[in-house]
Amino acid sequence: MILPVKNAIITSPYGYRKDPFGSDTKVFHDGIDFISSNNDRRIFSITKGIIVYDFDDYNHKFKNEKPNTGGNMVIVTSMIDDITYHIRYLHLLVNFVAKGQYINEGDYIGDYADVGISKGPHVHIDFYTSNWSKKIDPTPLFLKAGLLGG
Repeated sequence: MILPVKNAIITSPYGYRKDPFGSDTKVFHDGIDFISSNNDRRIFSITKGIIVYDFDDYNHKFKNEKPNTGGNMVIVTSMIDDITYHIRYLHLLVNFVAKGQYINEGDYIGDYADVGISKGPHVHIDFYTSNWSKKIDPTPLFLKAGLLGG
């Protein structure tokens, strides 16, 4: 497992956070947001797997119509420690992969941008269980791989 961008900075971890759109309430953030410290917006696959969803014709900002709040996205089905996960990459400007394609860890899959509902260019990564019944906190998987401090 690797980080999705070079020179990664986490701009929003998994869990409750102050609402980025102005209210004083706390909202739940169901993934991890990454940017590159040197503005390299390329996204790399964090694992090997198969592309099961490829949406790449969305180009709007702050458009509140579902299901496109995440902008362009790619979903990869992958095995980590013999467990199947669906990993979503959101807020992409462009995707360079296609549904059904097998990818390796580190393959270039697209560029992140400020599309969908966002407060700036970033890639949002979230994980679902194999039957799509539950989103999980990906932080322990990144920690176990030695990719995050803590």
